[in-house]
Amino acid sequence: MTTRRHLGWALLLSSLALLAVPTTGIANDVGNDPLEARAFEIRYRPLAEVVDVVNVLLSPEGRTTVRPHSRTLVVEDRLSVLRKVKSLIEDFDLPPRSFEVTLVLFLGSDTEAASAGDEREFSQEVRGVMEKVSKFTKWQTYELVGSRSINGVEGTPIQADFADRYRVEFLVGSVHEYRGTTQLKFDRISLKRRLLDDAGAVRLEDLYTASMVLKVGSQKILGAASDPNSKQALFLTLQARAEAPGR
Repeated sequence: MTTRRHLGWALLLSSLALLAVPTTGIANDVGNDPLEARAFEIRYRPLAEVVDVVNVLLSPEGRTTVRPHSRTLVVEDRLSVLRKVKSLIEDFDLPPRSFEVTLVLFLGSDTEAASAGDEREFSQEVRGVMEKVSKFTKWQTYELVGSRSINGVEGTPIQADFADRYRVEFLVGSVHEYRGTTQLKFDRISLKRRLLDDAGAVRLEDLYTASMVLKVGSQKILGAASDPNSKQALFLTLQARAEAPGR
């Protein structure tokens, strides 16, 4: 009996020892990656935007606290996560980047009579845009309304008038790198027609409003028409150039 009792205790202790091995390993891992809190001073970006990008990295144990008066973000999480947060904030919290956007606005018509006798010479770039559009739309004849290159800074609203007839308004929310390509994120871009009311005051009629992303080095074409059967349509092309980010 004594032998069996001792044998039973020995088996029980052996089982407990086996169960304890993984627990000891987990404790050591946690000890090497403790919970800590770090404060990050945010210099350029809105605090809400920084919180949004940081939250993607947090573990289930992580949390953020915003201190608006000191423009500080306090992040509590595992040490390994905090290292990633630090690197992310350094890459994200940069001074506003400058950019240049070239806009070309032209009017397309499905009748050749509109510009049959137009002998004006367009630039090679503008002519190339018109030829590209004519390949996939029914509007085959084009009248150049205007072309402008505009310099701006991300986060600052911009407007450009064309021939006192149209206005383009846009806001570039961010200029960022994505998979090796610089992109401009337009939070809003609007094409408007300038009209005069009976009192002679200018009124703006919204023709097209959207948000979009424009890759530097590529070209985007936006079109606006009253309906698919309209005899005329406006086309706006955009090309962008961005300056290198600073710190």
